[in-house]
Amino acid sequence: LTFTKQNIEFERKENLITFNYDDLREIKLNTLAGYQVKNACIAIEASYLLRKFFHISNQNILDGLFCKPLDFRFEFLNKNLILDGAHNVEAIENLISEIKELKKPVRIIFSSFKDKNINVILPNLANSSEEVVITTFPHIRARKKDNYLLYLDDFKFFDDFEAAYNYLIFN
Repeated sequence: LTFTKQNIEFERKENLITFNYDDLREIKLNTLAGYQVKNACIAIEASYLLRKFFHISNQNILDGLFCKPLDFRFEFLNKNLILDGAHNVEAIENLISEIKELKKPVRIIFSSFKDKNINVILPNLANSSEEVVITTFPHIRARKKDNYLLYLDDFKFFDDFEAAYNYLIFN
């Protein structure tokens, strides 16, 4: 499945994104993450293909797209702290694009698996936010403090997420 339509215009209002696609009007996404518009359009195209085998109405598509937002996808923990599961360079670029659209200071808690390209990700996040702090999480593939040695002079490190969260909330 190839997504060929680019630059779908959308509107952010309240906590929703609204846009039109083909014959579907006033599509509502329960998110403020603009990058989810492209994902929604791909889901719509997939639904069109599945219509060959299943009854899928336009209302089914609209209802499915408006469902509960995906956890950890541009999720606001407070007015200046966002949780996003971006896990590769392209996803980080999408996140940064959304951060710039906010036009307000954002602080970031970052952690990753050992195989992720933090040489690109961390500087890009730092250039797009007020502050980035680093933490880890309990997983065999998770980066620990030793895996961030080159960055410890530039970023605060916390051994657990709650400490990083509390630091950003209360400082």
